[in-house]
Amino acid sequence: MNQPWDPNNRYPALLDRQEAQDSDEWLLSYADLSTLIIVFLVLMFAFSDFDKNNSTTEGSLSETSTKAPMAVAPQISTPIAGSPIRRQILDQLISMQSQGSYEIDADEDGVTINLADILLFESGNAQLSGEGLERLQRLAPVLKAGRYPITVEGHTDSAPIHNDKYPSNWELSAARASQVVRYLVSQGLAPDRFMAVGYADTRPAELGNSPQARSANRRVHLRLKLPQ
Repeated sequence: MNQPWDPNNRYPALLDRQEAQDSDEWLLSYADLSTLIIVFLVLMFAFSDFDKNNSTTEGSLSETSTKAPMAVAPQISTPIAGSPIRRQILDQLISMQSQGSYEIDADEDGVTINLADILLFESGNAQLSGEGLERLQRLAPVLKAGRYPITVEGHTDSAPIHNDKYPSNWELSAARASQVVRYLVSQGLAPDRFMAVGYADTRPAELGNSPQARSANRRVHLRLKLPQ
């Protein structure tokens, strides 16, 4: 229906279109503003989550950086640390090990010195050989420092032995451990520091009956209970 003519409004259709356009622009501006607010909130949430994760990561890195790795000497499972007597003995033993004279292993309980039986005894008996006496003689001054206890362990391979002197590997391993103790006591070490134990073939260093395994299993251990 045609609107009545208004003398003051010569362009009614044009004005109607202008009002509709103004209304649409207002709606678009409101929609744009709403979209910007939503985007802003999403960004704020994302940055907040990133800061939280970054803080957690920095905390983990800080904790990790404070735990420095333990320094380990060659073939020694614990660092040279602790009491002065412990450091002194470990220094001396490591020096002797570097010369190829002994095998040394250290842990929290102390130090184990591994001596192959072929270097200490004649085959099938507990009599110290000339080389065995020499090695123990070099070791005695190091062991004199301090009053820590020493356990001497005798070990054999699985090959059975049976004679009048050693009915089994039990007697042979115990006799070899006792012989080492006797010699070290003769070098001035206090006898009440020692305990001699024979394990026969019950604690092999290597499994199997190969010549290499048998050789590794025939040994004497000196376990030094060093102060921390």
